[in-house]
Amino acid sequence: MKSLLFILVALSAAGVLACGIKNPDHSDVPIPGEGDPVAVESVEIAEALTFDIGTSHTLTPTILPKNATNKGVTWTTSNSSAVSVDQDGKLNVLTAGEVTITVTTNDGQKQDSCTITAVDPDAGKEYALVWAEEFGEEGDPVSPLDTDSWSVEVQPPGWVNNELQRYVNSPNNIEVSDGTLKLTCRKETSGDITSGRIHSGNKKIFTYGRFEIRAKLPGGKGIWPAIWMHGQNIGSVGWPTCGEIDIMEHVGYESTMIYASTHTQLRNHSIGTQVTSGITIPDCENEFHVYKLEWTRTSISMWVDDQKYFTYTPRSYEVGDWPFNADEMMILNVAWGGGWGGAQGVDESVLPGTMEVDYVRVYQKQ
Repeated sequence: MKSLLFILVALSAAGVLACGIKNPDHSDVPIPGEGDPVAVESVEIAEALTFDIGTSHTLTPTILPKNATNKGVTWTTSNSSAVSVDQDGKLNVLTAGEVTITVTTNDGQKQDSCTITAVDPDAGKEYALVWAEEFGEEGDPVSPLDTDSWSVEVQPPGWVNNELQRYVNSPNNIEVSDGTLKLTCRKETSGDITSGRIHSGNKKIFTYGRFEIRAKLPGGKGIWPAIWMHGQNIGSVGWPTCGEIDIMEHVGYESTMIYASTHTQLRNHSIGTQVTSGITIPDCENEFHVYKLEWTRTSISMWVDDQKYFTYTPRSYEVGDWPFNADEMMILNVAWGGGWGGAQGVDESVLPGTMEVDYVRVYQKQ
């Protein structure tokens, strides 16, 4: 009898397992278990937002209920050339206008949209001259460098880029006369190579604008003149996070070539990912030319005279690709040797070599 009772209990349990645990109303619908999927009931994002062009932002959707099983979503934009969006909800605001960003659950059942108004704060403004360093007039005698605008860099050989020169504060290397600035790299009787480097940090710093520098360049194997900028914040964030804009670089072993570059945390020469373009200027070592930068909220372009040959438009306006929404300083220098200037050796017989700068002019939207 006990054996028969055990068999009946076992069969009854098996029947329950086979049919499922019944709900209290005795229906055959199973009670949901912890492993059953929980459907998304709603997905929401902000209704409307306004952003400046040249910025990046991330939209975060609210998905209910919080314990929904599949919270995956897809993002789309009504105009990717104005405001792009990736599948993490990250926006890049490229041009002014109104764009609809839509988020949709992966099952396609729930959706919400946000109207993005992209604003160009410089719309309707025109360039106006905000700073001009003319270095006096033709025929002027030697005069001091304007220390309200410029500081002189004093640094030993090897300070940067494995360069061989010593940057000094000497009238033999930095001279203002006859309407131009003259930065001269020379060999001293001691055998040292000395040169001049000046910058406008903490004095004349700029975010965006048009920059024009008229200059004549030195030549010869080993010489490396440059007109460039880097972030005023280099002391706190370091290079290349501060961003660098090379308006003009010339290495003497390429006597007719001019280069422009940008360097950022994710795209710089130390990892071989900098953005660089070159242009042939046959008389750059014998004649003055205007080296021009136009730096806007969304891109950087550079020219020699009226020849545009460089444009950088970032993949993203996050700081790794676009640190160029903060103040930068102007730097003028003549290096000797180093990683690029000395790539084919140096020839001291070409010294002294002088970069002569007629003017530096800066225009900003007003």
